[in-house]
Amino acid sequence: MFSIMGLGVYYSKVKDYEKALIYYEKALPMAIQVKDKKQNSIIYTNMGVAYSHLAQPTKALYYYSQSMKLKKETKDKIGQSILWGDIGEFYSRGKRYDSAVICFETSIGLAKNIGRKVTVKNSLLNLAEVYAEQKEFDKAHTALSEYMVYKDSLFNEDNQKRIASLEYNYEIDKKQKEILLLQKDKDLQSVENEKQKQAVLLLTNLQAIKNKELQLLSQQQLVQRIENEKKEQQIDLLNKDKAIQNTNLELLNKDKLLSENQIRNLHQERLLQAEEAKLQKIIAFSLAGGLCAVFILAGLLYWQNKNKQKANLLLQAKNEEIAAQKEQILEKSEKMLQINEEIKTMNEELNSTLDLANFQKREIEKQHEDITASITYAQRIQTAMLPFEERISKSLQDFFVFYQPRDIVSGDFYWFQETSIGSYSIQETTQLAQDNKVIIVAADCTGHGVPGAFMSMIGNELLNQIVNMYHITSPDTILEALHKGILYALKQEQSNNKDGMDIAIVVLTKQQKDLSDTFEVSDENQKVSDKWSLLEYAGAMNPLYLVTAKNSEILPDYLRQNPTLSTENADFFDIKATKHPIGGHSEDSKSRVFEKHTFDLTKKAADESIWFYLCSDGYQDQFGGEKESKFMVRKFKKLLFDLHQQPLAEQKQVLEQTFRDWKGKHKQVDDVLVMGVRL
Repeated sequence: MFSIMGLGVYYSKVKDYEKALIYYEKALPMAIQVKDKKQNSIIYTNMGVAYSHLAQPTKALYYYSQSMKLKKETKDKIGQSILWGDIGEFYSRGKRYDSAVICFETSIGLAKNIGRKVTVKNSLLNLAEVYAEQKEFDKAHTALSEYMVYKDSLFNEDNQKRIASLEYNYEIDKKQKEILLLQKDKDLQSVENEKQKQAVLLLTNLQAIKNKELQLLSQQQLVQRIENEKKEQQIDLLNKDKAIQNTNLELLNKDKLLSENQIRNLHQERLLQAEEAKLQKIIAFSLAGGLCAVFILAGLLYWQNKNKQKANLLLQAKNEEIAAQKEQILEKSEKMLQINEEIKTMNEELNSTLDLANFQKREIEKQHEDITASITYAQRIQTAMLPFEERISKSLQDFFVFYQPRDIVSGDFYWFQETSIGSYSIQETTQLAQDNKVIIVAADCTGHGVPGAFMSMIGNELLNQIVNMYHITSPDTILEALHKGILYALKQEQSNNKDGMDIAIVVLTKQQKDLSDTFEVSDENQKVSDKWSLLEYAGAMNPLYLVTAKNSEILPDYLRQNPTLSTENADFFDIKATKHPIGGHSEDSKSRVFEKHTFDLTKKAADESIWFYLCSDGYQDQFGGEKESKFMVRKFKKLLFDLHQQPLAEQKQVLEQTFRDWKGKHKQVDDVLVMGVRL
């Protein structure tokens, strides 16, 4: 309702009364429905005014009367006095001056009774104009004089109120600023506390992930040990099977020997039977030979009996030997059955163990997948925190970033920010100049993988606060603030924690045209120069590698004559960093100061280019090559110097290929970060 009514008031002010009436007619039933007599009377008044200006007096008087009726019901004396004035203006426009005089005098009387000086003043002025139209100049002069009295009185009251209001507003504004400052400090503290909670939570999660990795490793070792035991048991089974086969072969050989002995004994029995047959024939033939043959026969029988007894003894011995061998075979067969049962039991146990091992392996693989998924998600978060190369390219025309983590997440990170810092005239209304600064950071945190990634998140957040919230842009001051932030965030003064980072920061300045000669700030004057005016560097353990033309004027005297590497046309400089890391509690940790190096780029020749490189120590510490040694810093600096004249995109490709060739089949030992820029 109020918004619709507001549109009607707006169109009344711009004198579009027809549109105003449309919105008043929409608002009127709403006011009636909610039984808001005050708003209803206001709508009636506004509709009366609109119809008055549209020269529809009948409708105007109708809505004026409806409004007056409601104002009397609500005892709205102020509204009645104002409404009598509106009706008087209506009659005055219609040249019905007598009716207008009555309305204005009624308005003045009501306003004086309630002390409404503004309404008295306005109605007196209108009354004076009506008297003037009626040629009653004395009455017009009297009304106008009284009008001036009320006007002066209101002017003085307004001045006093305005002064009191200004004083009140000043006090209120002062208190509000104090409250805002306190609230801002409170909000900053709340944000800091929340970040610390998130950091603790993240550290807990990362520690849990590391514990799971250790558990995974121990479970994998258990599975490997079970598999080795299974292989040993299988070898034992094979050896036992071989022994059983040898025993069976031996039993077969003995059975064969036993069969041969039985055949030999049967043959001997047949020979004996043949001998007996021959003897019987001899006896039969010798009976006729007389008594002398009896003695011969008796001797022969005796000899035959002896031989038969001897053969029987041999046969009995053989039978006993065969029986003993059969018993041995039965015993061995029983042992074989027992061994087979043991083997069967062992196979069942092995199968059960194998099933358990397979189940544990599947569980380990699932845990490994979960851990890998968590770390991969952390990688997406870390990648999102790094600046996009498209964003960097808007400020730097020619650059590259070679970034290769050792694990899924990295302890190395790079950071980029562009800021504008202006200076103003004394009146704080005209901008005289503006410095556009580009801040480039390459950092190597303690550790790699999950612990390093955690530290990189802390460093990234602290840099955002230092540069974007506190507007610190000098590289040495950024390092000091970052060091104190790490000490506070990790509570290193209480815990003696040594974690931190090695870092290099370059700040490039591009100064805008001086506007001090004019107060007219045109778009042309605000255009930023394409030339860089200043390069500032500060580092904690990590150096800046700078390549310039031979004896470049941008170099300070202490550097110009001492290049690390040199050719006929170019010099390579290793700008040393301060030998203190960021973070880590020590005796001088609170007062740690970092050295800043400054290079005046306005002294650079028009056709001169300079190159600079920031990096971590992962590239030069990589093991590889024919001798399986480190790449080393000396070789890395020479590689950069040899490549500097090539396009930076090609430099990145060569650095990547050289790293892969050097590493070969070796594992990557650390995170790798190399950044290159040409100006």
